[in-house]
Amino acid sequence: PVHFGAKIYTGNGSTNAISGFGFRPDWIVLKNRSNSASNTMSSSNLGRGGVLYLNGTSQLAPSPAGTDVASYDSDGFTLGTNNNGNINTNGDDYVAWCWQGDSGNTSTNSNGTITSTVQVNSAAGFSSLTYTGNATGNQTIGHGLSAAPELILIKSYTDGTVGWLVF
Repeated sequence: PVHFGAKIYTGNGSTNAISGFGFRPDWIVLKNRSNSASNTMSSSNLGRGGVLYLNGTSQLAPSPAGTDVASYDSDGFTLGTNNNGNINTNGDDYVAWCWQGDSGNTSTNSNGTITSTVQVNSAAGFSSLTYTGNATGNQTIGHGLSAAPELILIKSYTDGTVGWLVF
């Protein structure tokens, strides 16, 4: 099975279906190849209606539902009408890197001192999760994988002053 895919597409400033992955992407990274607009990340764990900027400290960029990633589809995803340069400006060239989670299915994980909501693709060694921190050191967070993760990315989606942590 395929668990990762990349596609090059051209923005159209309107609804734009990007397909041909062979799976439903649950974690999407978008990069404008025509200019220096911010790289963005969208996750089905966070739902529709916003993106996180990968090269900054901003919190989840709110937008009306369906204007950024409008839907996570069985063979790709559909972009909405947001044409601010980051994901779908008419005529701009983009690349989308996509990972398969568990088709949007999440579960509660209590295997840690902080409970998380996880979406796990065990076959791919991929886990996407959300949790609420408690400002206490030495906490653990369940991720749903059978082995320790080899790459961990952490970003607060509610605090616009905290950058990305990479382990």
